[in-house]
Amino acid sequence: MSLSNDDIDYIINNHKWRFTWGNFLGRYFILIGPIGLIIGSMFGFVKGFTDPHGIQTSLVKWYIVIMSMFLIGLFLTFFSIKRIKSEYIFFSIQWKERRNETMLLLLDSLKWSILEQNKKYLIAYTYITAFSWGEEVTIIYNGDELLFNSRPTGSQPYTINRDKVNFSKFKNLLLEKGAPHPA
Repeated sequence: MSLSNDDIDYIINNHKWRFTWGNFLGRYFILIGPIGLIIGSMFGFVKGFTDPHGIQTSLVKWYIVIMSMFLIGLFLTFFSIKRIKSEYIFFSIQWKERRNETMLLLLDSLKWSILEQNKKYLIAYTYITAFSWGEEVTIIYNGDELLFNSRPTGSQPYTINRDKVNFSKFKNLLLEKGAPHPA
């Protein structure tokens, strides 16, 4: 995945990925489940309220099930949107040592595979874990600043904050190797 100069400029100015409809289909497909729960439970409410027999004991139990489905769907929808938004953010790190050899050693010690590298950016992949099918790590060089992003490869449902774990590992390794303190 090559980044264009427009993509790099957008990331540097906004500290996040550009939104595209292709990403919507690939990454947001997971929202269909929680939204389906919400819509399905709303149809259940409407059906129950238009029941000509009135509220019966079994309907009261049914309403509890429907309300639970609605609340679970609402929670999962908001949780999914929050996770998806966090995958678009780039973290900023101050780094004055602009040597590619140092960056390669850092990524090698993390066992991340470098997919693409040039003077403007670096793209690497993390290894597969129990909670992640691997992450795509993008590092943009912006003067004395590194912009770091880690997001799932493909449309993984939930990665249990893997992006933040990858950032923490990378930042701690920078500190450990004597690089300037991240901002």
